[in-house]
Amino acid sequence: NSGFNVLNIQGCDLAFFPRELHHGMRELILVENSIQYIHRSIARLVNLRKLDLSVNRISELPPGFLNLESLEDLSLARNRISALPRGFFLSLRDLKRLDCSNNQITKLDPEIGECKQITELNVVGNELDGLPNELYDCLTVQMLLLSNNPLKKISEDIQRLSNMRVLGLANTQVEKLPHTMKELNDDLVLDVQNSPLLDPPYMVCRRGFQNLKRHLHSITPVLAKEETISKNKKKGQVKRAGLSTHLISKLLYPGDGNIESSFAELNNKDKEKLAWLEIPSNMSEKDQNEMRIAQLRARKDPHI
Repeated sequence: NSGFNVLNIQGCDLAFFPRELHHGMRELILVENSIQYIHRSIARLVNLRKLDLSVNRISELPPGFLNLESLEDLSLARNRISALPRGFFLSLRDLKRLDCSNNQITKLDPEIGECKQITELNVVGNELDGLPNELYDCLTVQMLLLSNNPLKKISEDIQRLSNMRVLGLANTQVEKLPHTMKELNDDLVLDVQNSPLLDPPYMVCRRGFQNLKRHLHSITPVLAKEETISKNKKKGQVKRAGLSTHLISKLLYPGDGNIESSFAELNNKDKEKLAWLEIPSNMSEKDQNEMRIAQLRARKDPHI
């Protein structure tokens, strides 16, 4: 029947994928069944906009799946899929919502960057230990759910996802969040529960994204200065402060162990020689001195 555009067979313990489906079908819902294989006849459903195959026993997608170029909403959640077929994202580039949660997927192909309309990507509960840089070409993403994966790193390019409203990183192996995240939307909902964050500290992140942004903005000047010093050092162009070996030793290894007293004993001329470190003025005197010491100790040259 050419008018038969929607089919919903849910929770019926259906063992086989329906074969005689009209090519004009727009929505196909086959949730909570026992389907293991998708019949090749799916290739005929070129007008399908929504397909929900969640909670079945599917382990792979047939080549004919790539014919579904009109798909906008696809759910493959809670199956047994370990890999998406080559060309998946190139063929289904009109996707707006993709839910592959709770499968066994080990990687996302770089082709995902071709999905320029996607707003929701859910890959929770898979085996992803990394993400392709092309993911950050999906500028329309509003919801990016990556929790419960062995992810170790998030790229600095995440700042490009300026439309993102939800970022799920709970139960991952991410220890460091990129400082470029300070450029993301103020209203971002960030979930990092049970992830081993060290930088920024977990306690900073769990208080909400706005608190995290304030933290990142507060340390940006220090990071920028350290990056400049590092780059210059590699080029052999580290700025010299003209401090004597004796003075360096006194500052780094004070006899009484009191950093504050060592700096207090400096004359104005020597203090000017340390001004190039440009420690943030909003820090306490003690924190400023400790940061000066840390930066001086990072330089092995006694003439710096």
